[in-house]
Amino acid sequence: MEENTITMDEFLSSVIGIFTSERLPQIAYTQVDQHISKVTRYKEQTQHNYMVGSSAEGMNNNSDIDVMVVMSIFPVVLWPSQTKGENKNGNFVFAEQNPVEPAYLKLRVVDQSCTHEKYRSTIDKNGYFQSTSFITSVKCSNSGYISDSPNPEGLRPNFKIQGPSIQGAVKLMKSLDNVYCLKCQSWPSSISCEYFNRERQNKWPPQKLLDKISHLDCHVVPVGHPSSASKDIEWRLSFSLAEKELIQRMSKQFFNCMYALKSVKQKYIVYSESDKPTPFCSYFIKTACFYMYETLPNQDYSIMTLIRRVLDWLIDSYKNRNLPHYFISEQNLIGHLSVERCDDVIAKLTTVKRNIWTMVLTSVDDKYLIINQVVGLCNNLKIPGVSGDDDYKNVVSILLNNPKTTEFLDQCISKRRLSDYILKQNAWAETRFHSTFIHLDLLIKQRAFSEMLRCPEEKIIPIVEDIDEIVPEGYGDIFKTRLYRLLGDMYTYILIYLRKIGFHDYPTSYQNKPLQYYTLGAKMMYLHEWSDRCIGGRALKVQYHYLMGNYKTLEKTVDWKPVLCKLKENEFLMHTICKINIDIESIIVQSAWDIDKKLQQCFEHTFGAVAVHPIVFIFYVMAKVHLREGELEKASAIVQEMNGCLKNITHPVLLDTTTSMIELIEIEILELRRMLYCSNVLTPLERPALVHTLYSPTQ
Repeated sequence: MEENTITMDEFLSSVIGIFTSERLPQIAYTQVDQHISKVTRYKEQTQHNYMVGSSAEGMNNNSDIDVMVVMSIFPVVLWPSQTKGENKNGNFVFAEQNPVEPAYLKLRVVDQSCTHEKYRSTIDKNGYFQSTSFITSVKCSNSGYISDSPNPEGLRPNFKIQGPSIQGAVKLMKSLDNVYCLKCQSWPSSISCEYFNRERQNKWPPQKLLDKISHLDCHVVPVGHPSSASKDIEWRLSFSLAEKELIQRMSKQFFNCMYALKSVKQKYIVYSESDKPTPFCSYFIKTACFYMYETLPNQDYSIMTLIRRVLDWLIDSYKNRNLPHYFISEQNLIGHLSVERCDDVIAKLTTVKRNIWTMVLTSVDDKYLIINQVVGLCNNLKIPGVSGDDDYKNVVSILLNNPKTTEFLDQCISKRRLSDYILKQNAWAETRFHSTFIHLDLLIKQRAFSEMLRCPEEKIIPIVEDIDEIVPEGYGDIFKTRLYRLLGDMYTYILIYLRKIGFHDYPTSYQNKPLQYYTLGAKMMYLHEWSDRCIGGRALKVQYHYLMGNYKTLEKTVDWKPVLCKLKENEFLMHTICKINIDIESIIVQSAWDIDKKLQQCFEHTFGAVAVHPIVFIFYVMAKVHLREGELEKASAIVQEMNGCLKNITHPVLLDTTTSMIELIEIEILELRRMLYCSNVLTPLERPALVHTLYSPTQ
């Protein structure tokens, strides 16, 4: 029985690993996107946005997307040590830390005339900056995020204030939480001294990571202590940037432990809106994992062992009614809770520990995908399929008492691991970096064409050069390729736009930029030495020549048909190859796709970006080449190949775009056939001229 207990632990660890397999590529994308957003900001922009919270930390368990927003008109927080011996003038507030609850503080305004006029009403009669009215002031201000009525930017009135955040402020982004906060000029000296210098049994975080964290900003958010009589003028210290850095550098075992416990919390340790402040939250799990990582001896613990140890730590904390803040150990996160509340949390945590296998499985594998694959491999045991949480108990009991459990579980996991791993890498590698095209559109509005030409290389190349420092180990080549392809896209759209408006006053060397960067990004290499076989890079070159109207060059694509016909039968390749993303909201992108009005019209019903499968796109262009030459049978044969792609495409957006492209080619074939072979309408001498006219690049 002990052997099977170990086997079940290993199985659960493998299941958790499957659901966290996109952690590193997700972190890599978030880091690169944050760097791009930072370098493409305009000097005139009035706010800094920081992606934080579970999503930015690599969690993919339906977590909200948290964005910390620091606006330039917000005051900066100073500490007493920074105000002595000098007269501070400017948009500052002085922090007065609560000696009993050191994570909370009051902010005193010295010179109200230096405070932005929008926020002067938030200052009370004693000169303190009020946290509650601050959120209301942000909501009423023209910050670009919140509005009481819908507007062209998609803002909506049905937002919700939740603690320090404003939820659901942006249309079509229901899970987006904006946390408006003030930046501290530095970490408070009393806190930084204790945190950065305390003894750590496990030597984690390492000194290099501590040094990096010490240079990150800390903030205050508008929320007071739950039991404070003056909570309306209290603010709470936030170390979200440091927490994100720590979790991104956390070992796989500890991260998976945290992921599993957060999933269990979402399903089994739930409190209603009336239970405010909540007796138990995800932040407590994060805190427990940080402390355990610091204090556990440096051993190779299994994920399930860590889960049990963290549960024990949390239970002990509630028994002692003291759960210390990770950065401010003197701050008790649960000191305001009653004995009854603490006992209730202890009971829930104890129940989780007692039913650890079932509760972890039903929380992580909440749609029963993995367990039913196991059941499918165990047909000879006649185990029923799992359709509800109660079914797990029977399945676990049978698996525990079967000597072949290990064999069955290994078969199941090995089938999923590699393919899932590459699929997750691909999904994040192909995600668009929206801010780049927003930046180009702004340059168009300012008619800053010379800056537009310099912009891609000036902004993106430094990120390429530092990519190994920005993304987790092993993901540098993937995102370097992705950035080269982005550079190719940016220069393609820039050159087409400048040509359309008649602007030619730039060095001829820029003409080669698109193909230069598409060549550098020709092959997308994933971990485990798998690649897209250069199909992604080849498709982007085809896109470039198509948008440029270079049909002489595109005629060579017809020679690729045998290779593409073979590749489209490869189900794994069809699923993992990076999509072509067309950012249809961008002015500069829309302008380039004017060359294919009918295809552009098919894209109009889509929000954000249109995804096109690279192999399908090459076939589409190949068919257009045949149609220009009046080769209807060859074009029809290409349509058959495009139809063949459908059987190996499961992505709903790719299915839609593929179907639309097939229909467009079929309609053109029918129209051309009718015009070419209807002798009552056309003479033989008129047919070639008509074909040329119908399929010239300006149509």
